[in-house]
Amino acid sequence: MRCIIVEAETREDVMKEMEERMREIEKTYNQRLMSEVRLQHSKNESSTYSAFQVERSDRRLDAKIDMLHQAGLFSSPQKHQDIAEESEESDEIEDEVGSSGKN
Repeated sequence: MRCIIVEAETREDVMKEMEERMREIEKTYNQRLMSEVRLQHSKNESSTYSAFQVERSDRRLDAKIDMLHQAGLFSSPQKHQDIAEESEESDEIEDEVGSSGKN
């Protein structure tokens, strides 16, 4: 049972690290995007074009994040807690069944 708890904690740590990396990537992406928009704006391009490009880039980023969610790379900490609790309950039931079967 301790192994399952350690595994759940390790998975949670890895998920937190992945989420932090994604936040860093998103931050860098947004900085690059804004610098590109500023550059284009300074070249006297239409501001509606820049707004369109920002909106399009946001949609693409949202689509990528959705794909990561669907792949299971992101989930809430509560979901991890529920999974760990279910594992503990099933282990307890198996222990009870196993001990009653030996009698």
